[in-house]
Amino acid sequence: MDRVYYLTDEQFEQINRLLPPEDSGRGRPATVKNREALEGILHILRTGTPWRELPPAYGPWHTI
Repeated sequence: MDRVYYLTDEQFEQINRLLPPEDSGRGRPATVKNREALEGILHILRTGTPWRELPPAYGPWHTI
């Protein structure tokens, strides 16, 4: 399944400045990139599907 983007690149860049860095060098490395996580959350909010039915394109449902 192809990933569906709810935000344009410009919108995401504005929000991305507020998110933690993907590679801070501290703690456990992130398994999902910021954009994938945010788009997965928006997918759940817009479709109303349960978390466990999140498409794999957004990453593991328990991580998002």
